[in-house]
Amino acid sequence: MKPFRSSLFWIAALVLTFAAAVYSYTHYTRAFPILNQKITMDRSGATRAALDLAGKFKWSPTRNADAVARLTQNSDLMDYIELEAGGKANLGTLVASGEIKPTRWDVRLYREKDAAETLVEFSPQGQFLGFSEKLPDAQAGRNLTADQARALAVGGASAMGLGLDGFKLASSTDNRVSSGRIDHTFTYERPNPHLGAGREQCVLVVRGDRFSGYSRGVKIPDEFFSRFSAMRASNKDISIASEIAMGLILVLGGVVGGLIFLAGKSKIGWRGPVVLASILAATAALNGYSFLPLSWFGYYTALSSSAFEIRLIIGLVIGALVMLVYAPVYAAAEGLAREAFPEHPQLWKVFSPRAAGTRPVFGAVLG
Repeated sequence: MKPFRSSLFWIAALVLTFAAAVYSYTHYTRAFPILNQKITMDRSGATRAALDLAGKFKWSPTRNADAVARLTQNSDLMDYIELEAGGKANLGTLVASGEIKPTRWDVRLYREKDAAETLVEFSPQGQFLGFSEKLPDAQAGRNLTADQARALAVGGASAMGLGLDGFKLASSTDNRVSSGRIDHTFTYERPNPHLGAGREQCVLVVRGDRFSGYSRGVKIPDEFFSRFSAMRASNKDISIASEIAMGLILVLGGVVGGLIFLAGKSKIGWRGPVVLASILAATAALNGYSFLPLSWFGYYTALSSSAFEIRLIIGLVIGALVMLVYAPVYAAAEGLAREAFPEHPQLWKVFSPRAAGTRPVFGAVLG
């Protein structure tokens, strides 16, 4: 009896599939705790909110600012909690309660030919979390003492609804830039039993006499990064070795050797591989095009925007053309498979009207 023709087999398969779907739906956030949160602010909402705050607090650039937004994740924080501070269960609890916010909206406010810019942060639910105003070193400002700068920062944070409840000053530094302006940085910390050896941290920045930054996060112990780097280093060595082995076996043995073998028998078909590689090149270009708005996070404002756009387009074209090198891979793979399994449907013919509806093709798709 052939199992694929048994009604009992297909009933069991459907039941198993439905059970797997239910299990995945009910346990998905346990495997991926970061998904255990609601995202109620969208990209346009984050952009509007950032521009409104910039106008209210006179952040740079003060007029005609362009804005770009993206949703980011703090992978270091998530790795630390999963590995050394309670595991996935604790991460899920902290994310659901809002005690930590590893996912954030970042909105960059910038202007062409202007070195001053501001980065604004929001939670996925739209809560204002902080900002960082970048001023060029050549921009002068009235210098304050450390106490004056600290009072300005604390007062400014309070006025913006960014509190420091329970935090204590851990360190303060100052830096004199080329214009003679003195920038102050104040770091506040408080312990949190749910973060293991990590500590909640707030960093306030004053540039000259401007309150220019507030960021809140988690100070991860340096020892974690040392241990994690050592673990990643061994994994990276294994990955590099496997990629080299795969390259030697696949490229030299499979592609080059396979094409030489097929050429000797005059059985290389190029039309299908070139068409497939062209389709993949087109989809790669479309995928890259969809990411173009986010590319403005890497825009260096000293360049003109048109020059940056030209660079992006050239990168898209080169990326698409690179996909065409897969044509020889497809040609070798299809030709060798045809030699090894001559009774199987030929790959480049299964989509033809005459072959697509046949039983062998239908059975190959299901089996």
